[in-house]
Formats: sequence, C-alpha cells, structure tokens
Amino acid sequence: MSKAETLMKLELTLPAGAADLAVGALGEISPGGFEEQEVEDDPQAVRFVVYGEPEMAPELCASMEALARSLRAAHGDSVRLASSEIPRENWREAWKVHFRLQRLDPFVICPSWIDHAPAPGEHLIALDPGSAFGTGLHETTRLCLRELATWPAGRSEPRSVLDFGCGTGILGIAACLLWPGSQVVAVDNDPLAISACEENAGRNGLAHRISARGELGGDGVFDLILANVSRPVLLVHAEALQAHVAPGGALVLSGLLAEDREAMVVAYGGAGLTLAGEAAEGDWLCLHLVRGAG
Repeated sequence: MSKAETLMKLELTLPAGAADLAVGALGEISPGGFEEQEVEDDPQAVRFVVYGEPEMAPELCASMEALARSLRAAHGDSVRLASSEIPRENWREAWKVHFRLQRLDPFVICPSWIDHAPAPGEHLIALDPGSAFGTGLHETTRLCLRELATWPAGRSEPRSVLDFGCGTGILGIAACLLWPGSQVVAVDNDPLAISACEENAGRNGLAHRISARGELGGDGVFDLILANVSRPVLLVHAEALQAHVAPGGALVLSGLLAEDREAMVVAYGGAGLTLAGEAAEGDWLCLHLVRGAG
C-alpha cells in the first residue's frame, strides 16, 4: 500500500484525571483536531487519537512521544502511546460509526449518508467530514453554533463572514443558512480541509456563497469572524484577525480552555475590541468580542 493511501494513527491512553492537561497539549500538537474515546476495559482511563499525513509522521510522533514522557513523570506506566499506519478509507469509515444526526436548535447536522427531512424552522447542514476535522461533535464547534443561533436581535445581520480554520466548513455553512445575504470566506492551511469545505458547500447548495482558500491574505474586513482553532494559533494571528474586524463587527473565538481566558482577553482586548459575552461547555470556552461602529 502506498503512503498516499495511508494515514498515521497515534493513540494516547492515560488516566482520566490527566485528560485536561493532555487536551491542552494536543491542541498545540494537532490544531486540526483529535478524537477522544472511552477505553472499554478501563472506565478510569481515556484515549486520545491523532491522525496525520505520512510526511508529518516524524514530527507528529516526536511531539506525541514528548507529551507521553511528560505525562508518565506524574502518572507512570498508565500512560501508553501506540502508533500505526491505517488505510485512509478505514479512517473515513470510522467517522460513520461516531457521526450521527445531531440537533442544536435551530441547526440539524446531518451526515451526508443519512436522509432527513427538516421540520419547519430547522436549518439542515448536510456534512461529510472527508479527511477533515469538524462535524459539530466537539464542544468548541457547538459553542460557536450557539453564538450564531443567539445573534442579538438588535444587531445587524453580518453580510461578510470569515471562517478562520474552517475544517469541514460547518460554521460558514451555518452562517449562510441563518443569513441569506451573507458571503463567507473560509480559510484553512490544511488542503484536506479546503477540499472538504468546498464539497460540503456544494452539498448544501452554497458553493456560490462560500469561497475556500489556504490563507487569509488581503481580504479586507468582515462583519463577523469565526475562529475555532487552538490557543497557539489564536495568539499567533491575534493582530491579523483584529485588523480584519469591520467597524461594528464581531469576533468569536473558540478552541479554548477556560484557563486560556485571560490570555485571550489581553491578546484581543486592543484595537477597539471589547468582550461582549462568553460561554462555556465543560472545560471549553468561547469568547464573543465586538468593535465599536465608530
């Protein structure tokens, strides 16, 4: 089997009490996302699974081994790391086991292989993750969708939206469904995510309203920026993202742990942005900042 047909799979198993520490590190190692699984024969343990392209394997393995060593210093041999190569198609099929129809009012996130007729008032998002991250299962994605769903009634609907770190394109699609007049620029540095985003935009009849690309560039300013990535990525791009918020616009940051709040407020508290709201689910945090109209 050629390298092009495989993916690197790394499985980190550890005590559930160390999960929060691992999640923070995994967000830096794998900004595109990772899976969290139960360990069938040990209810006191948790397993995190990271996938990578073959060319990423040396760096990814080194980073995961370093994380495992640091965790073993506190938790001993209960921390285990296993690596393997799997057929790419197996990875895609594995998503179908975990990815089920979900409702997050007013959205219904529906796998493309399931037929569903939406009820009146429901916004159907037909989604196939392909080889990208972002099905709506993760808390950070749900937090962003709730921010969209609870857009203040007195605020103008955004006509220009940036989905930064778009993954499958789920947030940009949701914005288009909520606001028929909006146009979305979707940005991700992962070519697999760009492909998945473009396919899902077409799947939802939105190819003419969602433009996917590999980098932000000089795209002007946006009424709404959605950035569901990791803390390191948000810190690196803080200045650029702030500069792209239009007067009267909003910036929604997610992919954050609760402990990241102060660092984000400091990094994004300038350039006329103020914290307008925040929401949490479990250990995960979402911040909503706005810029004055003047």
